[in-house]
Amino acid sequence: MKIIPQSASARCLLLIALLAAIVVTGPSIIHLIYRSGTSLSLNQLQTEKYYYLTSIENSNAPLSREARARLEAEKMRLLHWFHVRGWSIGEGDEGGSLFRRWRELYLYWKDAHDMEPYPIAGE
Repeated sequence: MKIIPQSASARCLLLIALLAAIVVTGPSIIHLIYRSGTSLSLNQLQTEKYYYLTSIENSNAPLSREARARLEAEKMRLLHWFHVRGWSIGEGDEGGSLFRRWRELYLYWKDAHDMEPYPIAGE
């Protein structure tokens, strides 16, 4: 039994079907891979860090424009950290479109080399 069809049109259809399957299932598979390598303690640490930054952001603490921008950038990196694992952080943060899930994977990978947290307000 031959798996790869002989005709060019059948091979083209097979290739299109494989690419469609990768596009549709890719984010879910990548989420599983990232989750399998993430400990519960690291998840808890990142959750605490996210909510700590949120509390600073929501407080009346005076932050310079630069410090606020760094805080927002760090929160966004943490948000992507959760999303590439398929986890939500907070209400209204569940799921998303297929395009959004691929975009967040891209943004996470793009910024992966720069995951060190910025100092916040004199830390």
